[in-house]
Amino acid sequence: MAGACHLPVNRTTINQVFGLRLRNEQAVRAFLRGQAEVDPAPANAAAFLNASIGRVLTDLFFRPYTRKMWALELEEVDATVVKWISIRFDDEKGYFPDDRFQMMPRDGYTRLFETVPDHPCTAVTLNQAFDATLLDRYAHCFNSMPIDEFFNSRFGPLPYRSIRFHHVAQAISAESAYAATLNFTEDGPLTRETDWSLLSFPTGRNGATKTESMKMPALKTVTRDEPCDYLANDLEQHYPVKTCDGRYQAVYARYEALAEATPGMSLIGRCGTYSVSRHAPGGEPIAGPCSGVGARGCSTSAGHGVA
Repeated sequence: MAGACHLPVNRTTINQVFGLRLRNEQAVRAFLRGQAEVDPAPANAAAFLNASIGRVLTDLFFRPYTRKMWALELEEVDATVVKWISIRFDDEKGYFPDDRFQMMPRDGYTRLFETVPDHPCTAVTLNQAFDATLLDRYAHCFNSMPIDEFFNSRFGPLPYRSIRFHHVAQAISAESAYAATLNFTEDGPLTRETDWSLLSFPTGRNGATKTESMKMPALKTVTRDEPCDYLANDLEQHYPVKTCDGRYQAVYARYEALAEATPGMSLIGRCGTYSVSRHAPGGEPIAGPCSGVGARGCSTSAGHGVA
């Protein structure tokens, strides 16, 4: 199959992929139950997905994507990595349709973060590496550095995947973009493309109207994501690697025990906790094998998959 489908996967996507005309939520649930494989205790991401949505959707949307994102096969990835991803039973295209507040900063994120250091209680020091003696100067330290680095890699380094961001300037055209975010689920090197003009300068096509203060520029920025190992990308640690055998999780647990025994400090963030926090909107979660699939969102912006 080649073309673009809605993500998160919804009734429209399923009808398109399988050439069906499922008309309601009950029909979608029944169809997916027929696709799912019986596995009461899935041991990895592949087994979990096969037991939840079947092999066709798993191999189409998750297998090539996982291979380039994690440099692992689905069978090597821990099931928790995919359990938060949603399948919808209706035609809803948004990731968080039930969230009350969904908006962008009026003046953009740059202006938003420019104001943070302006607070009288905020002091910013640049070009200063962390040193343990700094802990003596504060009542408590919230530290977002990599937990293995903080402890001088006592138990060995923790692996991360990283992203090379390729920014491209393009002329703005009303017909040039299919969606704000495209996820590439084929075998190519890219995983995602974001058209920032559709987020910063919404048009009537996605349900919003430009205000007079939002002047559309002649050019837009498109960002394309290329996954890689963090060692090949200036040590930029983006995603902790979770395998089904738990080998890296076990190393992190040893570091976590050291952190808990360190007074006056909390390691935070994805590097400090070796985890990625997911937004969890209301709805039915992916419950497990042979139980259908859930209605949780899987990204912060609506997008489409290119298969």
